[in-house]
Formats: sequence, C-alpha cells, structure tokens
Amino acid sequence: MKGNLRRLGKIVRKLDPKWWDHISHVYSFFSRPFIGSPIKFKGPGGLYIEEFSILEMPELLRRQFIEFCYPQDLQNRFEEINCDRQYWSSASTFLVFDENAKILGCSQYIVRNKNLKLPVEYGRTVEAIPDRGHFDISQSVGENKSAEIYRLRRSFDVSKRIVGDIVNMLFKALWAKIVQTQTAYVYITCSGDSKELFNLYSHRLFFEDTGIRMSYGQNPKKWCLLRKDCCLHEKRFATLSYNHFQMQTYFRTNLKQKRLCIAT
Repeated sequence: MKGNLRRLGKIVRKLDPKWWDHISHVYSFFSRPFIGSPIKFKGPGGLYIEEFSILEMPELLRRQFIEFCYPQDLQNRFEEINCDRQYWSSASTFLVFDENAKILGCSQYIVRNKNLKLPVEYGRTVEAIPDRGHFDISQSVGENKSAEIYRLRRSFDVSKRIVGDIVNMLFKALWAKIVQTQTAYVYITCSGDSKELFNLYSHRLFFEDTGIRMSYGQNPKKWCLLRKDCCLHEKRFATLSYNHFQMQTYFRTNLKQKRLCIAT
C-alpha cells in the first residue's frame, strides 16, 4: 500500500490539489473490498485490528480490555467502569493487537440515539457558555446524526513509529464506521493540558475546536471539545496536503463502502 502510494505521489504532487480527492476515490475504488462489518484488517509489522461488542467478547479478552482501557491508576476507576457499562451493548469497540495478541490500542465509537446520550453530554461546560450547563448537542448540530469517539488509548510501551501505525489503524477503522453508519458529526475530547493530542486531532485529523471546555462530575480538570464535520472531511481532507491525501486514501482503501453520502 505504502509503496503504491509513493509511486502515485510522484504524479499527484504535479497536479492541482483540487483533483486529489477524486484521485483518492479512484485509487481506493479499485482496491480489493474486504473490510465490512464487523471491521477487521491487518496493519504493518504484524499489527491487526478488530471490532468487538464488549458483551460478546470472550471473558479473558474482556478482562484484558478493561485492564488496558481502565488502568489501575485511573482516578475513580470503578465509577468510570460502572458509568460506561450503559454503552457496552451498543458501542463499537476497536482493539489493535500485536502479533502476540497483546492489546496496543483501543477506541470506542458510540452513536447517539433517542434513548442514549453520548458521554460528552454528561459534561458541564466551564468555558464559552456562561450558564455552565450540560452540553447540548442539538444546539450545535440539530437533529443530524452524531457520534462520539470515546476511550481512545494506546500503549506507552511501543516506539514512536508503532504509535503512528496504531493511530492510523484506529482512525481508518473509525472512518469506516462513520461511513457505515452515515454519521454527520463526530465529537472527541482531549485533555486541556495535552498540546500534542490537541494538535493531532485538530491539525492532522481535521477536527474543529469548538472553543468549549468541559469538566465531568466533581473533577475540575478541563477537557477540550472538538468536532468533525464528516461531510466536510469527505470533500476536503484529501486536498489539505499530500500527507492528508495519503491518509485519506489509506482510510478508504479496501472498504466495502467507501463514500459518505448523507441525505440533506
């Protein structure tokens, strides 16, 4: 894949970026479409990713996931786990494994519905909205279908190169799920203290900073709220830079369903 993209890059770099998204679609259209639902694919260096329902996981794997996603030093660990149980029957949970089946990364994708609020809707706004009330998604995106990327974690016992592979695989799987569910807006939060994560989400992954800062429960820690306009991503992401072209083409390649088509 990388070798083919490098060869394609020699051509793409000579063209006006307005054509890059079209070329990305054409390239991915002719790739072998084997990634459907549940999502599962291989990555470099023996890595692979699978989509799970937590309640249907083998017991040993579920324990391994809980230990990875909710480490022992997590503040209010048991309260966090108990709070998240409401999502276990509906969330798509992605796990990245190494060749020895050790978990190196995870993320959940939660789609909002009438009976289930997103985790972000339990947060209280501490900046940008004076009344410090709970965040109201409907004020931001109306009745458009929305989702949240939740519990995104990766191992700290791997090299920087492997970290990049883990992140790329997780967001390829998440983009596939966005397309499958035809979701219009996706939210993600990151620690207000982490400039590295903020830059990853806002610059590399094209999330918009809403300007809203949030806190949860009695914890005063601030979280940055970011949002992705998925239709805008579909149109513009591949044209932002050559690195974004490569990334979007990787996201689309081998998907059974490649285009995001939301009725307006």
